[in-house]
Amino acid sequence: MKKQLLTKLLLLSFLLCGSMAMAQSVSGTVSDTTGPLPGASVLVKGTDKGTQTNFDGQFTLDNMTNGDVIVFSYVGYKAQEITYTGQPTIDVTLESDTDALKEVVIIGYGSTTVRDATGAVATVKAEEFNRGIFTSPNELIQGNVTGVQVTQASGEPGASSSIRIRGIGSPRAGNDPLIVVDGVALNNAIQGAGGEDLGFGTSTPRNPLSFINPNDIETLTVLKDASATAIYGSRASNGVILVTTKKGKSGKPRLDFSTSFAVATLRNAPDVLTGSEHAALTNQIGGTPAGNADINGIDEITRTAISQTYDASFAAGNDKSNYRLSLGMQNLEGIVDGTGQDRYTANFSGKLRFFEDDKLTVSTNIQVSGINDQFQAISNNAGFEGSLIGAALQWNPTRPLFNPDGSYNQFSDTEPNPVAFQDFYNDNAETTRIVGNLTAEYKITNDLSYKMLFGVDRFLSTRRSSLSPDFNLQGNFGIGVASVVNLEAFSKTFTHTLNYTKQFSDKINFNALLGYEAVLNRRSGSTIVARGFDSDPGNLTDFLAFATQRPTISSFDDPTDDLQSFFTRAEIGYDGKYILTVNFRVDGASKFGENNRYGYYPSAAFAWNIDQEDFMPDSFDLLKLRLGYGQVGNSNFPAGASLEQFNFFVGTDGNSASQQFNAFNPNLQWEVVTNYNVGVDFGILDNKLTGTVEYFHRETQDLLFQVAAPAPAPDGLFSWTNLPGKVINNGVELSLNYQVIDNEDWSFDVTTNMSFLNNDVRDTGFGPNAVLIGATNGQGGGVPVQRIADGQPLFAYYLPIFTGYDANGLPTYQDINGDGNGTTDLVDRTFVGDPNPDFLIGLRLAGRYKNWDLTANLNGAYGHEIFNNTDSALLGVRSAFPSRNVSADLDVLNIDAGATNAASTQFLESGDFLRLTSLSLGYNVDLGETEWINSLRFTLTGQNLFVITPYSGFDPEVNTVQTSPEGVPSFGIEYTPYPSASTFSLGINASF
Repeated sequence: MKKQLLTKLLLLSFLLCGSMAMAQSVSGTVSDTTGPLPGASVLVKGTDKGTQTNFDGQFTLDNMTNGDVIVFSYVGYKAQEITYTGQPTIDVTLESDTDALKEVVIIGYGSTTVRDATGAVATVKAEEFNRGIFTSPNELIQGNVTGVQVTQASGEPGASSSIRIRGIGSPRAGNDPLIVVDGVALNNAIQGAGGEDLGFGTSTPRNPLSFINPNDIETLTVLKDASATAIYGSRASNGVILVTTKKGKSGKPRLDFSTSFAVATLRNAPDVLTGSEHAALTNQIGGTPAGNADINGIDEITRTAISQTYDASFAAGNDKSNYRLSLGMQNLEGIVDGTGQDRYTANFSGKLRFFEDDKLTVSTNIQVSGINDQFQAISNNAGFEGSLIGAALQWNPTRPLFNPDGSYNQFSDTEPNPVAFQDFYNDNAETTRIVGNLTAEYKITNDLSYKMLFGVDRFLSTRRSSLSPDFNLQGNFGIGVASVVNLEAFSKTFTHTLNYTKQFSDKINFNALLGYEAVLNRRSGSTIVARGFDSDPGNLTDFLAFATQRPTISSFDDPTDDLQSFFTRAEIGYDGKYILTVNFRVDGASKFGENNRYGYYPSAAFAWNIDQEDFMPDSFDLLKLRLGYGQVGNSNFPAGASLEQFNFFVGTDGNSASQQFNAFNPNLQWEVVTNYNVGVDFGILDNKLTGTVEYFHRETQDLLFQVAAPAPAPDGLFSWTNLPGKVINNGVELSLNYQVIDNEDWSFDVTTNMSFLNNDVRDTGFGPNAVLIGATNGQGGGVPVQRIADGQPLFAYYLPIFTGYDANGLPTYQDINGDGNGTTDLVDRTFVGDPNPDFLIGLRLAGRYKNWDLTANLNGAYGHEIFNNTDSALLGVRSAFPSRNVSADLDVLNIDAGATNAASTQFLESGDFLRLTSLSLGYNVDLGETEWINSLRFTLTGQNLFVITPYSGFDPEVNTVQTSPEGVPSFGIEYTPYPSASTFSLGINASF
């Protein structure tokens, strides 16, 4: 009996142990030569048992039996089979099969691959960025992505810029895309302090992206259509740009160091009269030259600017953790003397995995920047006397800048001395920004994971400006003025997501995302302006208490700007051929009316990998059809727009007061954008030739606009409302990449992108009361030159048609209304042009011979016009001569001195251009058997080397941002901007 019982126990133990041995788990990481591969397929051959790797390339398979064959595969890589023999860990490195399809594409709250992407997504990797010295990430992709137009507000270091994805859709609510840095969406309202009006206009805020060190960026991904952007809902109507910073990787610790030295000079300035030309013309009209000097005002205020950058990073990692720490310093001199930017950055990213099967992953990314900007008196809305650039352009070239005793020649308070302007003006800003996140991801099961993200965006900026009482400017001489502007903003993001990934069989894979997000934004600021200083002891902002006039103090604290969101995405793929993606997001925002707090944003996209069909010839490596539809919203407008709002201020008399400036509108709702998208991706010749052809149609409705509050509301009271009508953008995009040569010694790639764009306003019902926008400034300024009207593109130019000069030297204009008398009145104006380009082009040429490489990036825009406000207000004004300087093309002998310079087509010019954005020559040093250094590279780069354009102003890509009384920002108007520079830089990169 005992023997039989013992035998049965031994048999049971054997069966249990055998069962345990036959039903074990295996985990590991799937990688390529550069790091982990998220989304790789891990499948037990001949069964439906399998999974996909997570974002870190990790997987786990349960219930494994000895002898099971595991198939590891990933689009663009050779599949690998490994037999399970009881090992607890299997790490696999897949070999590249085709370069064109292997890339991981970052999308909202996740990733996919080139083959599986269903939306209009474009990724630019670090090696494809524009080369040279940059202050902001947007400059890295200028001309590199179809349908994306990047325009600098000026050539000033750190100046603001506009990014337009597939055109302009909103007249008032903003057209900038949402920027997401490592999962944290940046608040578009956060910008550096703009300059107060100290008597020569205001200046634009700084570029909000300049806090990011371009050297820390791994990829920039542009989401263009609603099927890709709808997961971000109300903030995504203008597209989304995902910034992914560099991270540490498993393997040997790595130390990288780079430095560059750059020299920049003025690229171009309007052609004005020289001293001898000015004197000769002055004599011909019977005048007397102001002197015998030969002064070029622009040359006097500009310089050869020297800049330098230093970056160092250290990265390391293993199968349980990785980290990267980088430090950067950039000192940029502006070509206008006294301007520049110093930036100091620190970036840390780290990741830790816990437990044996790496169930818990904790990671963090932190970016800290400190920026010091130095400004000069360059504004975007100066009066007829001009700011610094205007003063330099108009300075009479025969008049000396200095008196015989060495003092400044300040002969007039309406014709300021430009060099004195620089000396007597002091303007600096200090900005600190911290953007970071902490994430924790827990793998609940092999197929289900939970992820939490907490992100912060902290911003502090102080700008101190002063104009000495010693400077002779109208309203300032003997008085002086100083201002201190403080801005503070703080955003917090809480994101929770559940991700379910399941490989149901070798043909069906499924991925689902469910998420909740809360975003809390706060913004406040204050301004102090003091006037009346008996003397100039230095920086007047340090002596505000000594002002003879009581300072004016104002402040603001924006209303609550919170966002609560629920979102989901599901993706199902069948047989590697058919992929369906569905998104839905619900956003609730405090800034909207209490009756319309929530917006609902659906999207769907379908992709068909036609090349995988049996009937397709082998000549196609990739042929994919994409169809997409979706809706997104626009909340890029002031917080509290639906509420009653008041200004509080303390006047010079010491009394405080308040004034309402915004009326209550409980029905204010989202501006909604509906997108349709059809695209074809293809690759042939072993993916040596790849490309995309895409058609898009975008309709923007419920247009957000600020209008005067209806009677009996007092003057100056405004109300936000939703306009009827819509703005339609449609077009065709084409991108091509051709690897012409690719062998051991030689390679040559050509990449080009082209966009054909159309913009149209419809059904607004404005009629004859269409909104006039596009404010101009300077002498003869104050006249809007653009109009929003049905049947026209947004910001269409609405001007009199200039027909020349009559026998008396007076300007004449076309008779539009048929009364026989052509005037500059509204009745004699018509639509004459469009600031929106019809055609955008980008071209990248990259060649290599052994250790040498050469890269050229070009970008261009065609089919649009620019209003040259610099010419209309300053250089094209006949009455300014001979006291001031004028354009070398102005016919002063045959134009009457009393001729008006009214805004008309006389100052409307073609904005067509083709720019050599950068040209870079690099050499990789052959280090032989050297062990202490991994790589050493030298680079010589030229930026903005030439522009082919008929435009006569400073630069066809410069846009001076001004606003109309309705708050509509201008587009396509140039007025005394900071000039652009041509830059040459020498860089050294070393890796240890």
